[in-house]
Amino acid sequence: MRLIAENIGPFERLNIDFSDGQGKPHLGPHILAGVNGSGKSTLLRAIAWALSSDLSGFPEEEWRHFLRGPESRVFVHVSFGNDAPYINAATADNADGWDERLEDWVREIGVASEIGLLHSLGLRSDATVSRHSGVLNQPPIAAYAPVRALSYLDSPAKMQSLRRPTEDCLGFESTVQNRAIQRWLVDLFSRRALAKERGQEFDSYQQTLTQFQDALKLVCDDPNIRVDVELGPILEPRLNFHGKKLNFSQLSDGVRTTIGWLADFMMRQDQNNASNVAKSSENGILLLDEIDIYLHPRWQRTLLPAMRKAMPHVQVIASSHSPFVISSCRDARIHVLTLDERGAAHKKRGTKADCQDPEDLAGGCFEFIDRPSCAKTTSRSLPEGRWDPHTPKRQAGLMVRTRRRPASPGALKLGKRAWTARWKKIVAASTGGDWATQKAKKALKGPLL
Repeated sequence: MRLIAENIGPFERLNIDFSDGQGKPHLGPHILAGVNGSGKSTLLRAIAWALSSDLSGFPEEEWRHFLRGPESRVFVHVSFGNDAPYINAATADNADGWDERLEDWVREIGVASEIGLLHSLGLRSDATVSRHSGVLNQPPIAAYAPVRALSYLDSPAKMQSLRRPTEDCLGFESTVQNRAIQRWLVDLFSRRALAKERGQEFDSYQQTLTQFQDALKLVCDDPNIRVDVELGPILEPRLNFHGKKLNFSQLSDGVRTTIGWLADFMMRQDQNNASNVAKSSENGILLLDEIDIYLHPRWQRTLLPAMRKAMPHVQVIASSHSPFVISSCRDARIHVLTLDERGAAHKKRGTKADCQDPEDLAGGCFEFIDRPSCAKTTSRSLPEGRWDPHTPKRQAGLMVRTRRRPASPGALKLGKRAWTARWKKIVAASTGGDWATQKAKKALKGPLL
């Protein structure tokens, strides 16, 4: 619902509203955009820090380097439907009375009426101390960074299940649990087959597999992709992709990272359902850092809309440098982060992804001014439509387009003839024809379209 951070990384103070303006969370996707060093990853880790616990795997030792001292603190307000909200706050203050000072700060923010629900975290020199007045009973919250964690396991004995859905859920680089994912998939297929053979109820296993397969098809933008379990020589999950059965080590980087966080998050949702911990089992919070890494622009365009269809009740907060990602979803809310002359990060006013042109988004979200040119071409001023004989593009048969100008049909026809004649001379010179090399070079100087 809301994030407030003070003295964290490049931020002196940050206040972001993730709600829909009517007291409910906006499911997004929320996209964090900005230049390098503007605090996109820091913001995601600030949310994860406030929501972390002893078993969540949050990278605490690395996070200490982003804290400026006792005044570093984070407040996060989380709400899941009709359940009671979770008020989470964390501080780097490790002196006696840290929890009282943190509680006073939370009251100053304006949530004094819900202070009894406060979950406080104090970062000590040796460990994290937690103070919580209620019981944390929440749907899955997981954070992921682009890593190739999925890999082949040569023995089913190496597969192992998670002890609980929240285990290592906020580790970013260490969140994807390769062994647990493969155990989860093998168990689903095995239990469905056994229950079917014995005449027992198997709809729950079938429903979980169908949900995962459907999400896989949407996110990977391939109606034929699916996961299966190979019976021999060992029991292992494989991916049917482009007519091939591939183990997890044979997948491309983009497919491996995408399936990694998708399978891991849906596995945690399934375990949450089995334990009946969450009342709203389809809810959750998904934090994705650098979502565009390893992905082709086509996938960058389709990923977020597919996630909205596959997981409609999950709130997605992602960071990206790609204008294709930002312009892909009209319902997205873009949070643009900038740096001032002192190097401090700030948030621009929230915008919606109502512009679908990546080039137009580049100026507003990425602060592009113009497309940079190669060093060799910027040192010279080229006449309109001329070849640049000093650029390597000439050898590839490409023209340097220096300026856009509409051409008449007559000019197009004349330009085509001139280009054809000069191209014949260039080919003849390069293949040892009758034309001398010097004459071919002079032909390059003529006006071309």
